[in-house]
Amino acid sequence: MPHILQEYAKHCGVKVGEPVVSDHFFPLHATRYITLDITSVGGVSWYRYWNDVVALFKSSLTGKPIKVVSLVSDKSPPIGEDIRVGGVSVKQLNHIIKDSMLHLSVDGPTSHIASAYGVPQVVLYSNSRPEYNGPYWNVDKVKYLLPKYKNDKPSFLPEENPPVVNTIYPDKILEAIGSFLPESKLSHKVHYIGDMYHHRLMEVVPDFTGDVPQLADKLLNIRMDLHFDEKNLSFWLARNRASIITSQPISGEILRQFKTNVLLVNFYCHVGQFPSLEYLKNIQNLGININLFSHDGESEGASKELNKYFDFKMEISDPITEFPFEFREGMKFRTNKAIFCKDGIFRSRFHMNMLDNSDKVIDNKDFIKELEHFYIYD
Repeated sequence: MPHILQEYAKHCGVKVGEPVVSDHFFPLHATRYITLDITSVGGVSWYRYWNDVVALFKSSLTGKPIKVVSLVSDKSPPIGEDIRVGGVSVKQLNHIIKDSMLHLSVDGPTSHIASAYGVPQVVLYSNSRPEYNGPYWNVDKVKYLLPKYKNDKPSFLPEENPPVVNTIYPDKILEAIGSFLPESKLSHKVHYIGDMYHHRLMEVVPDFTGDVPQLADKLLNIRMDLHFDEKNLSFWLARNRASIITSQPISGEILRQFKTNVLLVNFYCHVGQFPSLEYLKNIQNLGININLFSHDGESEGASKELNKYFDFKMEISDPITEFPFEFREGMKFRTNKAIFCKDGIFRSRFHMNMLDNSDKVIDNKDFIKELEHFYIYD
């Protein structure tokens, strides 16, 4: 399939010429900068790991600093950029991109502006390929990063679940940037990113109470399955909106008292430990959402019990039991989940149980169970 611009020119009976782009001055208060456009058309090109890319880029720099200019509105969540530019005119946008040292984006309009100016750029692809609609001019200054397409072909769909663009790991982006900017070199290899890594979670084990500044006004996951204490549960529900994870029934009076702050009750079910239907319906009548989940739903005993709960959402899953990559000593991990308990703040349940605050990847089944929340690298 030829490039869409060539097809358009052919049907119009003209040749593709050199672009003429107009720009208008816009003050940035930065002379050495890269531009970053995280805009996505629908969910298909929404890249989850821009925060990691920006953090890695900044930590990779040697010599003079280089600012990161994000071409998004003030309503978008921060991603660690130095300057945010939104609401500018097209000509002002052109000026900002023209003077940048490098442009980074998902496939979209600003990649063509950078192409017209000959600005070095790195472009991530999702549901298409650069041969069809990629930057047309100065292609020697473009690095294309392709995802792991299903069946080795792009979908061309406006929505994907999950978006394949997220199979492009941040280390590949930094490697491409480094090919244009020698001052940005980083030895960083990503081995795995879990599907839940991009979710920011604050988990509280209710074995303590007290004012914790980091938890003020935050949405919590209260882990009653790790420590069952209804008095401490009441303390946290009086201060925060929360989802509750529990393997035991919680007092209906507590749920009634704090129902406006309880978003969801997750029941962790084992064979012989399922809550009664009457209890679940009473919670439901309070306007509280209920979710049942189990790791042993494939067994015959659990299957019989599950049949009684067809009116409620049930998630049956098998926990990860081994690394989907080759483990070796020295690997590290990041996570957007924090577990708060009486002993401190920890990155995983395994580290909490070991009273270990390190970022070491551990070859242990309890650590591996939480792998979907981790970014593994070395």
